[in-house]
Amino acid sequence: MGIRPGSGTVIGEIRLDLRHKKSAFKMIPIYEMMHEWLMDEGYKPEGPSDTFYEKYYWQSTNQRGKDIWYWWRSFAGEEKTMSKYFEYHIDMEIQILGLNDTEIVINDKKEKMNLGEVNFNLKGYLLFDPKGELKKHPFVAFFYETFAKRWLRDQIIMHRDKVREDLYKLYGMIKVYLEHTTSEEEFPNYHPEKGIGY
Repeated sequence: MGIRPGSGTVIGEIRLDLRHKKSAFKMIPIYEMMHEWLMDEGYKPEGPSDTFYEKYYWQSTNQRGKDIWYWWRSFAGEEKTMSKYFEYHIDMEIQILGLNDTEIVINDKKEKMNLGEVNFNLKGYLLFDPKGELKKHPFVAFFYETFAKRWLRDQIIMHRDKVREDLYKLYGMIKVYLEHTTSEEEFPNYHPEKGIGY
């Protein structure tokens, strides 16, 4: 899922995947909700833009409708973590296949909706020492991993858990917007943890 920023160490990377294709949905409100949630929770776009999260956007039209694929990259820095040595990262890749407009009657009222398949791939991780300051420090650099594992263990675990909590909140909100009440199309993506090993 793209290139990790900075020169820090990735800790506790987890991924959550969700596929939705059985019922109609409204894509624009989901898009807006994700954007607002990231802003409200203190996540900023990576790179020079301070208003948008998209790192990649691709769209094509074929016989079945529109196919769209976009990536969002976001991070929360010192304002949220209260430390320059920790950053929270949430990456998203959204793939929409065969997107079409439709109208559905809900409570005797016509509603404009979308049909198609939407795949959400979410990834969250803690970035420790994002600017590589500790790696370059003349005293700490020699025993960098030991320093992190022993002296900062409790802080690392606390921040790692906070990123995971944020990722699950966002995942839950997407499910609510899609009215996903069953787990048959959820695909937990179990990967070995990367980084220092928390």
